[in-house]
Amino acid sequence: MTLINNINLKKDIIIGTAQLGENYGIANTNKKFDSASRLDFLDSLYKNGFNLYDTAYAYKNSHCTIGDWAQKRKVKPVIYTKLPKLNNASIKKIFSIVDQSLKELKIKKIEGLLFFF
Repeated sequence: MTLINNINLKKDIIIGTAQLGENYGIANTNKKFDSASRLDFLDSLYKNGFNLYDTAYAYKNSHCTIGDWAQKRKVKPVIYTKLPKLNNASIKKIFSIVDQSLKELKIKKIEGLLFFF
Protein backbone atom coordinates (compact mmCIF):
# COMPACT_ATOMS: atom_id res chain seq x y z
CA MET A 1 0.00 0.00 0.00
CA THR A 2 2.87 2.42 0.67
CA LEU A 3 4.11 1.93 -2.90
CA ILE A 4 0.75 3.13 -4.23
CA ASN A 5 0.83 6.09 -1.88
CA ASN A 6 4.24 7.11 -3.25
CA ILE A 7 3.15 7.08 -6.89
CA ASN A 8 1.43 10.03 -8.51
CA LEU A 9 -0.96 7.85 -10.48
CA LYS A 10 -2.14 10.67 -12.72
CA LYS A 11 1.43 11.26 -13.87
CA ASP A 12 2.42 7.59 -14.12
CA ILE A 13 -0.56 5.90 -15.78
CA ILE A 14 -0.66 5.69 -19.56
CA ILE A 15 -4.20 5.49 -20.93
CA GLY A 16 -4.80 2.92 -23.68
CA THR A 17 -6.77 4.22 -26.64
CA ALA A 18 -7.43 1.14 -28.79
CA GLN A 19 -11.19 1.49 -28.42
CA LEU A 20 -11.09 5.01 -29.81
CA GLY A 21 -10.39 3.50 -33.21
CA GLU A 22 -12.09 0.12 -33.20
CA ASN A 23 -14.11 -2.44 -31.27
CA TYR A 24 -11.16 -3.81 -29.27
CA GLY A 25 -10.78 -6.44 -26.58
CA ILE A 26 -12.02 -9.95 -25.99
CA ALA A 27 -14.62 -8.82 -23.43
CA ASN A 28 -15.89 -5.88 -25.50
CA THR A 29 -19.34 -6.72 -26.81
CA ASN A 30 -20.27 -3.08 -27.46
CA LYS A 31 -20.02 -1.31 -30.75
CA LYS A 32 -17.50 1.47 -31.27
CA PHE A 33 -17.92 4.66 -29.28
CA ASP A 34 -19.59 7.44 -31.24
CA SER A 35 -17.58 10.59 -31.89
CA ALA A 36 -19.11 12.57 -29.01
CA SER A 37 -18.42 9.74 -26.53
CA ARG A 38 -14.79 9.56 -27.63
CA LEU A 39 -14.33 13.29 -27.11
CA ASP A 40 -16.09 13.13 -23.73
CA PHE A 41 -13.80 10.27 -22.70
CA LEU A 42 -10.65 12.19 -23.65
CA ASP A 43 -11.97 15.43 -22.08
CA SER A 44 -12.73 13.66 -18.81
CA LEU A 45 -9.31 12.03 -18.63
CA TYR A 46 -7.46 15.24 -19.44
CA LYS A 47 -9.50 17.36 -17.01
CA ASN A 48 -8.69 14.85 -14.28
CA GLY A 49 -4.96 15.10 -14.85
CA PHE A 50 -4.31 12.12 -17.12
CA ASN A 51 -2.07 13.26 -19.96
CA LEU A 52 -0.22 10.13 -21.14
CA TYR A 53 -1.79 8.14 -23.97
CA ASP A 54 -0.85 4.84 -25.62
CA THR A 55 -1.97 4.38 -29.20
CA ALA A 56 -0.89 2.50 -32.30
CA TYR A 57 -0.77 2.84 -36.05
CA ALA A 58 -2.97 -0.28 -36.20
CA TYR A 59 -5.77 1.18 -34.03
CA LYS A 60 -7.54 2.45 -37.16
CA ASN A 61 -8.93 5.91 -36.32
CA SER A 62 -7.33 6.28 -32.90
CA HIS A 63 -4.54 8.60 -34.10
CA CYS A 64 -6.98 10.84 -35.96
CA THR A 65 -9.40 10.94 -33.02
CA ILE A 66 -6.64 11.98 -30.60
CA GLY A 67 -5.23 14.50 -33.08
CA ASP A 68 -8.61 16.11 -33.76
CA TRP A 69 -9.41 16.24 -30.04
CA ALA A 70 -6.05 17.80 -29.13
CA GLN A 71 -6.36 20.40 -31.87
CA LYS A 72 -9.98 21.32 -31.01
CA ARG A 73 -9.33 21.49 -27.27
CA LYS A 74 -5.88 23.08 -27.63
CA VAL A 75 -4.30 20.45 -25.38
CA LYS A 76 -0.93 18.73 -25.66
CA PRO A 77 -1.19 15.05 -24.80
CA VAL A 78 1.95 12.99 -24.33
CA ILE A 79 1.85 10.16 -26.85
CA TYR A 80 3.37 6.70 -26.85
CA THR A 81 2.61 4.81 -30.03
CA LYS A 82 3.41 1.57 -31.78
CA LEU A 83 4.27 0.91 -35.40
CA PRO A 84 2.93 -2.14 -37.22
CA LYS A 85 5.16 -5.19 -37.60
CA LEU A 86 7.82 -3.97 -40.00
CA ASN A 87 9.31 -7.25 -41.25
CA ASN A 88 11.95 -6.09 -43.73
CA ALA A 89 10.65 -2.55 -44.20
CA SER A 90 13.10 0.01 -45.50
CA ILE A 91 14.14 2.99 -43.42
CA LYS A 92 12.20 5.14 -45.89
CA LYS A 93 9.01 3.13 -45.21
CA ILE A 94 9.52 3.36 -41.44
CA PHE A 95 9.95 7.14 -41.61
CA SER A 96 6.88 7.35 -43.83
CA ILE A 97 4.77 5.52 -41.22
CA VAL A 98 6.12 7.72 -38.41
CA ASP A 99 5.41 10.85 -40.45
CA GLN A 100 1.86 9.68 -41.12
CA SER A 101 1.34 9.01 -37.41
CA LEU A 102 2.61 12.49 -36.51
CA LYS A 103 0.28 14.07 -39.07
CA GLU A 104 -2.74 12.12 -37.85
CA LEU A 105 -1.92 12.90 -34.21
CA LYS A 106 -1.28 16.54 -35.15
CA ILE A 107 1.84 16.65 -33.02
CA LYS A 108 5.53 17.21 -33.66
CA LYS A 109 6.94 14.78 -31.11
CA ILE A 110 6.17 11.27 -29.94
CA GLU A 111 7.31 10.56 -26.40
CA GLY A 112 7.83 6.85 -26.99
CA LEU A 113 7.81 4.71 -30.12
CA LEU A 114 7.62 0.93 -30.14
CA PHE A 115 8.22 -1.21 -33.19
CA PHE A 116 8.68 -4.86 -34.08
CA PHE A 117 10.81 -6.52 -36.73
